[in-house]
Amino acid sequence: MGTIPFMALDLLSNTWCQRGEVKHVYRYDLESFIWVFIWISLRYKKGALLLPPESRPFDERATSAATICFEKKLAFQYTMEEFYRPDIEKAVRAFLVECV
Repeated sequence: MGTIPFMALDLLSNTWCQRGEVKHVYRYDLESFIWVFIWISLRYKKGALLLPPESRPFDERATSAATICFEKKLAFQYTMEEFYRPDIEKAVRAFLVECV
C-alpha cells in the first residue's frame, strides 16, 4: 500500500496522508490492488510476456512524485480506453473499467 504508483488516490492527494497521518481503511488496500492489477494487465501480455518499454505506459509512474502520480491517475480515469490493448480479455477489461 505504500508504493506510490499503487497507492489509493486519497493517499496521494493529501499532504497529511503523505506524512503518514492517516487512519488505515481497507478500501485503500482494495484500490491499491486494482492499481496493481491495471499495471500488470498493461505491462504484460497473456500474463507472462513483458512488453517492450515503449508499450508500457505506466513505467514512468514508478519514479514519479506522489502529486504527479495522482494527476496521472486522474487523467487515466478519463482516458483509460486509449491504454487498453486489443489482446486484453474482454472480461478483464470490463472488470478494470468498472473498478476505475
